[in-house]
Amino acid sequence: MNSYILILLNERSRTDFLDQFHRLIQPFSNHTFLLYFTPSLPEIEAGIPFPFKQFQSKYTGKLKSINYETSFNEHQIDLIINLSGLDILDENLQNIPEIKSDFFSQLYMQFCPAIINGIINRRDTCNFQVTLRTADGMVSQLIQGNFKLLNYDYKKSLELIFLGNLHLLADGVKRYMNRQFGPTIQDKLHFEIVNPAKLQVLKRRLNQNKFKHRIRQLFYFDKWNIGIIDAPIEEVALQTGKIWEVKWKKELEKDDFIADPFGLDHKENNSIYVEQYINKKGNISTIQNSNTLETKLESNVHLSYPYTFSHEGKWYCLPEQSAANKIELFQINPISFILESPKEIISNFQAVDSSILFKDEQWFLFCTDASDKGADIRLHIFIADTLEGPYRPHQKNPVKSDIQSSRCAGKIFSKNGIFYRPSQNSSKTYGGEIIIQRIEILTESDYLEIEINRISPSHLKGNYDQGCHTLSSLGNRTLIDGKRNVFSLRNFFQKLRKKQNA
Repeated sequence: MNSYILILLNERSRTDFLDQFHRLIQPFSNHTFLLYFTPSLPEIEAGIPFPFKQFQSKYTGKLKSINYETSFNEHQIDLIINLSGLDILDENLQNIPEIKSDFFSQLYMQFCPAIINGIINRRDTCNFQVTLRTADGMVSQLIQGNFKLLNYDYKKSLELIFLGNLHLLADGVKRYMNRQFGPTIQDKLHFEIVNPAKLQVLKRRLNQNKFKHRIRQLFYFDKWNIGIIDAPIEEVALQTGKIWEVKWKKELEKDDFIADPFGLDHKENNSIYVEQYINKKGNISTIQNSNTLETKLESNVHLSYPYTFSHEGKWYCLPEQSAANKIELFQINPISFILESPKEIISNFQAVDSSILFKDEQWFLFCTDASDKGADIRLHIFIADTLEGPYRPHQKNPVKSDIQSSRCAGKIFSKNGIFYRPSQNSSKTYGGEIIIQRIEILTESDYLEIEINRISPSHLKGNYDQGCHTLSSLGNRTLIDGKRNVFSLRNFFQKLRKKQNA
């Protein structure tokens, strides 16, 4: 006997996501999907009753579209995914669990009120959630996501947030399938039709922001550098409000830079592992006592974020190489400090900024997922009983979807038995600041962290006032990076030549 998931869509909602949605949920659902297109809210308000009007869909993809009059047994429907913005009025369907996405439910043609209001009100992010209504009428949150608003481009904001909410919806369905329900909440979905006056305000705001963004894009570039704070990482990360003295390294020339510092506290020769960005690509290099840069790992893909740690008397490194679609564990040669003997521990995953923690006789590897533009948004955890694996995904992956705090930002450390995870806030700009998360729950089936402090560029003395995104330790000192904006006519002419040659 077939079991179905019924998807309710607004006829005027976009349907181009359905095949992607099907691809995302196929691995954990063997249901047959049925589509039913409801009237849109303006048509309901005009007196067209729901669900008694038939609609012809423009969707021509893999899922089966039905009219309401099509005969099927409602007892075969296990779940309703209601993306129409309307309440279910059919008594035969009211006892079936119902999932809603407040993004897709409020999306009317190309207009999303939450995004429009966010740009008008100068917000940096926009929050959406996926909820579950059970047969008893209770509503619980399955998952929520916090996404970046591009205040200079509504269309691009919509496309990125659309893609993010596509994953959020699939993740919500997955949590429902695994019976991972969140807290009970009030169902406050509000459908708003954006009026022309508000669209005019949006247009003015976008024009203002677009000019500033274009100037920044044409004449400026980001220059990163690393520095050392003469205090332990626990003090720097957990003390609020203090302005720190930073000994910044000498900058590289032109648009080359160093960033992502991680320390190796060797008894004879302390080393700082960094991303050395040179000739438009990152390598892994070290800065040792001589303060000279020495390359320790090169690849045909971009390398960065050389997360170093020790275990059983050996030193290891987890460099980021998301373009290679894998995570490799390297040993650090104790004499040459070269990264060697790579062991592939996770395959077919575009991991970004991997950070690892040993707790309760298990290894927990944190990283974000670069696929579908999720590098700054979707936090995943992988778990293993030994360092070299095999690693298995956390039951709630992704455990978090948040542009402000998902992506890792340096060394996971502990104090008084409590673990802390530095995370990146890229809501205003990439690598804008570091947010310290206190890990409250970390098990195979659950994860919870709470923000306890922020380290902003304003807390670091020097002229790197536009961002910081890596915090780690070097013995009793702390490593950090920072960025500044550099004005460059050369940057302008390079982009002009690139456009002319395109």
